[in-house]
Amino acid sequence: MKRHKTIAACIIALLSFSTTAKAGKLVVSGGAYSFSAENASNKVSATLSGLGSYQVAYRQPFYEKFELDFGFSLLATDIIGGDLSFGIDIGANYYFLTGSGEIKSDSDLGVVVLNDQWRPFVGVSFNQRNFQSTSSQYAGFGVKGGTEYQLNDEFALHGTVRYLLLGGPNKSSATQIDLLSGIVVQF
Repeated sequence: MKRHKTIAACIIALLSFSTTAKAGKLVVSGGAYSFSAENASNKVSATLSGLGSYQVAYRQPFYEKFELDFGFSLLATDIIGGDLSFGIDIGANYYFLTGSGEIKSDSDLGVVVLNDQWRPFVGVSFNQRNFQSTSSQYAGFGVKGGTEYQLNDEFALHGTVRYLLLGGPNKSSATQIDLLSGIVVQF
């Protein structure tokens, strides 16, 4: 009889767990870029590269392995200043080996927090860019891959590679490749 009470208590304890993921992540990053543009109408092309790619993003986990990504990017031809390009980034990330973040379970008996040390991901995005010097706009889709490395309960480091295919006015097109690293604040 005592054994049945112990088993019943364990089952009730397991059923009383409520599992939640973190509310979101703030990502601040910077790094290198390579930007190539081509105008098919007049056969002109140009390429720029260097340091000066920056992004601030909010990532909202949903389900276990996915997160929505809302960001703002700035591209400066000099590290600070020079010609500027800026615009929004909207996308989704898929964490193929782990969950998208911390999983926390609460019960009357205590709290259990699960956090993978490394969290690799792949993603897709829609990106829009405004260029200051030419007063032109480009928009298109991109793919990305990266990883997060958990430092503690609230902070992680991240690295991301993005490849964007953009279309612009007058039969122009552009590609942007970014190599970004930065910090993730989880709240």
